[in-house]
Amino acid sequence: SQDISINVRNIDEQAPTFNSGSIAAAINENSGAEQVIYTAAANNNDTGGIDTPFVMYTLASSADASAFSIDSSSGEVTLVAEPDYEIFEDYAFTVIATDQAGNTAEQLVSFQINDDLADYSSHSISAPSGSVTYHAGKTLAVPLSSSLVGDSSLGLSFLLHYDSSLFTFSSIDNPTSELIGYHTSVDTLNADNDLSTDTVLNVSIVSSKGSLASDMQLGTFNFDVADLPPVVPDAQDPVTGLRSSMMNFTPLNPSEYVEFFADPIRLEPMLFNLDVDGDDQVTALGDGLLITSELLGLPFDGDRLNNNAISTDATRSTEEIRNFIQYGINAGDLDVDQDGVTTVTSDGVMLISHLLGTPFADGSLNSKAISPESPYFGEDNALQLVAANIDALNPI
Repeated sequence: SQDISINVRNIDEQAPTFNSGSIAAAINENSGAEQVIYTAAANNNDTGGIDTPFVMYTLASSADASAFSIDSSSGEVTLVAEPDYEIFEDYAFTVIATDQAGNTAEQLVSFQINDDLADYSSHSISAPSGSVTYHAGKTLAVPLSSSLVGDSSLGLSFLLHYDSSLFTFSSIDNPTSELIGYHTSVDTLNADNDLSTDTVLNVSIVSSKGSLASDMQLGTFNFDVADLPPVVPDAQDPVTGLRSSMMNFTPLNPSEYVEFFADPIRLEPMLFNLDVDGDDQVTALGDGLLITSELLGLPFDGDRLNNNAISTDATRSTEEIRNFIQYGINAGDLDVDQDGVTTVTSDGVMLISHLLGTPFADGSLNSKAISPESPYFGEDNALQLVAANIDALNPI
């Protein structure tokens, strides 16, 4: 017999296994080139008896592979170029781990770039805040301005949505020189999600200087108001008459990187105004005197003073004037100091003074006319607040 010795050679038969994840942490765009964005790590599961086993890392050929480099020893993956969200917002690459015996394993890794919002510009349209009053048969003037935040912008286009049963666009006063065009059209797309608006004013503004100004007056947009009576409360459809309404803004052909902001304009009909005889004028010795007479309780019919105060162009009869003024009293519109009551010695005096052009800020008579119950009483700008209330009633 003969003893035979057999040596079994240990052969590396197992491929490496990755213990690094399949998602690399996102980085911000414009944060710098040559960033290490991922480190591959794989276990060498079978060394095959080799004293110095190793794992080597490479990148598989793919569409995104050229954007990266990899350190074959450390497994560090570097994004070569400056990260730019607008060029690539997400990537995918495959790391290959190869051991000393040539066994391989692959790991697909995804990677995202965070958008830098500083790249965005924003356009804002500003209009009168709060409720804007409008008068039947008059012109509604809407001053608009715009502001630009962020990068430069070559242009601004927007839609102004409105109800054509109440308003008809007429003109733009003092338009910006950058305004290149405007026209009205039927609101077929309902981009403002408001079925009460059926018409849009299309406005286009383009810079002639390379970029729009950061703050710009667009002009005063004028609308003719329908000459209608107030809407009847609880009236059945279709609704006709003066009523609350909205004007909304939406962007026209917006750029992907330009945001658009604009608050809607809330419109409320002014059912009373200071043109009490309807002659398209507001005067102290006409409308002011008629209001004061009603507050005093003086008779209208047969009264020479009041008859002379009524304009020869008046469109209301004597009785209609009285009823109209009484409506203004009952509604609180003539309570110009907002103390809860309408009196001739307070509201009447201040109304006549303001219509006469008496200096309001320095008038001791007007200062004494403000009721102690008024929320304006004692305020430094009390007379200016009263004057603003009176001016709001003037439809001319």
